[in-house]
Amino acid sequence: MQNKKFLAFFFSLIPGAGHMYIGLQRKGVQLMVSFFLLITLCSWIDIPLLTIFIPVIWFYSIFDVRKILNSGVIPDDTLNFNIPLNINGNKTFAYILIFIGAMSLLRNVILPITGVYISWEVTHYFKTIVCSLIFIGVGIKLLMGKKRLLLPGKKEDLK
Repeated sequence: MQNKKFLAFFFSLIPGAGHMYIGLQRKGVQLMVSFFLLITLCSWIDIPLLTIFIPVIWFYSIFDVRKILNSGVIPDDTLNFNIPLNINGNKTFAYILIFIGAMSLLRNVILPITGVYISWEVTHYFKTIVCSLIFIGVGIKLLMGKKRLLLPGKKEDLK
């Protein structure tokens, strides 16, 4: 058993490989594809902000394999972290795609074109203003999100 834990830890250094080693092929493939797709996406559309998610996936893979091995119970492989892509499902993925597309367009097309006609300082201020407005807008959207309904027997106010 100790040898299996060491090999699983060793394989978990590559996101998804440790999961595949312990028998969770579906989750392992999802982690591996997510990790390498994110690396490819970051280099292809040249948005360094997305690289902060690379270590998150990497460490999640390592610690999840460790947690599974320490519990001694291999979970059902059908329980995974799929992102619903249907129309009635979660719209988070659509917002992420819109954000990535807008940032790519801004960084790789609009700002280089304006850089020819406008000084570097003005372009830098423009980038700062756009990023700040995006964060402010997302923050306001989160604060004004869906109101939770009050269930009978609960003493919470609507949020």
